[in-house]
Amino acid sequence: MARFPSHRSLRWRLLLGMLVTVMIAWLILLTWYQRDQSRERTGDWDINLQRPAQMALQTLPQGLENIALTRGYQLASPTISKDNDADLVLQVYSLVDGRLLLRSPSAPAEPFVASRQEGFATSTVGGKTWRSYAISDVDNRIQVQVAKALTDLTQELHHKMGNALLFMAALFVPLAAVAWMITYAAFRPVLRLTTLLQRRHPLDLDPLTTADLPDEI
Repeated sequence: MARFPSHRSLRWRLLLGMLVTVMIAWLILLTWYQRDQSRERTGDWDINLQRPAQMALQTLPQGLENIALTRGYQLASPTISKDNDADLVLQVYSLVDGRLLLRSPSAPAEPFVASRQEGFATSTVGGKTWRSYAISDVDNRIQVQVAKALTDLTQELHHKMGNALLFMAALFVPLAAVAWMITYAAFRPVLRLTTLLQRRHPLDLDPLTTADLPDEI
């Protein structure tokens, strides 16, 4: 019958060393995963900003620069979506006079890219940090700026990291059980010898069996 080893047990030291090594490896893997996911999600975000901006620019009507619609339309009923495009906000500016022609209901009135420079940018507007993409038409009359708050990216990363931690925690128990069984199987001949010595009379001089004992013993 397997007994819980004491702190002086070589088996306990080996088991503890294995589990500590696994935990350190997990911490390294988790750190790498967090950084990799951060880069990956940022890349996904940039793609999901660029495509809607290009689509919005292509679907805007000619002559929009002559009017100003400060707000777009809202949905008739709240709709929950888990798509990356769900929290995108849009701004449309006239490059002729800098007027705000159109913006999403939740978009700030200040431009995401005040310099009107095209491409990706990160800026702080309305007390939030935004990742944005700006694109202009070929005649430089209209510019579309699409953005998403970086807090959404942080929440997505935290959600992924939480799932990873839960998976690792759930995996630790069976892994510890397997490590326990491996060390017990490896030390079984030594444990058998320990039991024989404990039960042996002090004056018993019969030779002990050395079958299956490790070379170190």
